[in-house]
Amino acid sequence: MRIRFLNARIEVDGIDITDEIRGTEISELSSKVSAIKAVREELFHIQRSFAEAGKTILEGRDTGTVIFPEAGNKFFLDASIEERGRRRFAEQKDKAVDIEDTIEAMMQRDERDSKRAIAPLRPADDAVYIDTTGLGIEDVISRILRVLGRDP
Repeated sequence: MRIRFLNARIEVDGIDITDEIRGTEISELSSKVSAIKAVREELFHIQRSFAEAGKTILEGRDTGTVIFPEAGNKFFLDASIEERGRRRFAEQKDKAVDIEDTIEAMMQRDERDSKRAIAPLRPADDAVYIDTTGLGIEDVISRILRVLGRDP
C-alpha cells in the first residue's frame, strides 16, 4: 500500500481517501484498531517514514508521545467537547449525522483512547498546550507561530 500526502489530501494507491477517513465510522474504527499492539507497531514505521523527506508537520493523538517523542516542537491542541463536536458536525454536514450523536461518539472515543494500555491519549510533557475553543484556524496558527518566535 502506498500512502501519499498531497496538498492536505491523502491518497492510498492513487485513490483520494481524505473525505472517507474523516467520517464518524472511520474515527470510531481507528480508535478501536489503534489499541491493537501489532497494528500500532506497523503504523509506527509508516508514520515515522512520513518525516524522512525533511521538516514535517504531523498530527495525531500520540504523535508527540510515541511516534516522535524527540520532536523539537510539539503542540497539544485541544478544545471543549462541544466545540470539537460542532467542528466535526460541520465536517459531516452533508451526511446524515446528529450533533448530539457526534459529541457522544467523540466523548466515547476520548474515554477509550485515554484509558488504553498502549499509547494512551495525553499531551507530551514538553508540548505547548493550546485551548482552541472559540478560535479560528488563523488564530491557532498565529499562536503557534508566536511560540516558535515567528510573529505572523
